[in-house]
Amino acid sequence: MLNLIPVTSNFLPAALVSVDMFSDITRPFWSPMDVTNNVDFVASNDSQLTKAEAVSLIVNYNQLTDLNSKLPYWDVPPTFWAFNEISTAYAFQLISKNSQFYPDTPITKAELIAILSKLPSIKEKLTLFYD
Repeated sequence: MLNLIPVTSNFLPAALVSVDMFSDITRPFWSPMDVTNNVDFVASNDSQLTKAEAVSLIVNYNQLTDLNSKLPYWDVPPTFWAFNEISTAYAFQLISKNSQFYPDTPITKAELIAILSKLPSIKEKLTLFYD
């Protein structure tokens, strides 16, 4: 077992991710991060994170280099506050190709786990686990 997500009888994949939940879910992936001290957009620990906020936190915390990918999403214009982070996440294939990203929509647990599982360091751990 990699112990990347806690064992539970009910994972609730459609649950919306709050700041506290984001910290709990990401703890096994990297050292604990105090989200509220690292970003300007978080109102409180029980605030729900949007897809753009979660991607921004993940890209910035992992210090992924901005690759300025051309985005297929019509709802993320170059002037959007998290354009660079979303572009980087797309370049690293952390998020899938689609016509819309819905950056202001709250992120679900399933979406967050899907993004985290595609981080280069996690992909390496998963490869070792399955080999």
